Amino acid sequence: MIYQIVDLFVGLASATVAGACLMLCYFDFFRINLGRVHGLLGNQIASFLLLVTNWLTLPIRKVIQNTGKVNLVYLISGYLIIVAKIIILSLFSHTLFSELSRLLLPILLSALIQYLDLFLSIISGITFVYVILSWISQGSPSYFLAANILEPLLVQLRKRLPNTGTFDFSALALLLIIKVLQIVVSNFR
Repeated sequence: MIYQIVDLFVGLASATVAGACLMLCYFDFFRINLGRVHGLLGNQIASFLLLVTNWLTLPIRKVIQNTGKVNLVYLISGYLIIVAKIIILSLFSHTLFSELSRLLLPILLSALIQYLDLFLSIISGITFVYVILSWISQGSPSYFLAANILEPLLVQLRKRLPNTGTFDFSALALLLIIKVLQIVVSNFR
């Protein structure tokens, strides 16, 4: 029972922080500026993401310098959170510390798989919201925010999908690709 409660809280906290790191890395990679495009809503979301991650990313910035298109600080910060989650849950499941050192490689691989699954779940959720809002509220700020986040991925899919006139199947194709990737990732667990 204690383990389940700890798992709930540690899982929620780690998913929030690691997810925020992933989204900030994604925004940097595709050069998405939420505040410029979405005004107050975008600024609030960006501020929340930075508030959740700064305690971890600021010290890591002193050690790691970003030189490429991928923001390594956010990527590594989120990964470290998932590794910490696995170690904390291992300790609460009565895994002795001496066993943890023997299990370091499996822990690191498990964290990588969980991190990838978290990213796929976030993009899947945003895609689902995008599809629902496109049916009921295309003019809403939430729809424009989701569209802005997904557009770099959807543009690539639209280039590869046949032109169907007024129907845009790119979001459906993205959901299917994400689901296939989640199946592949789950088989590595």
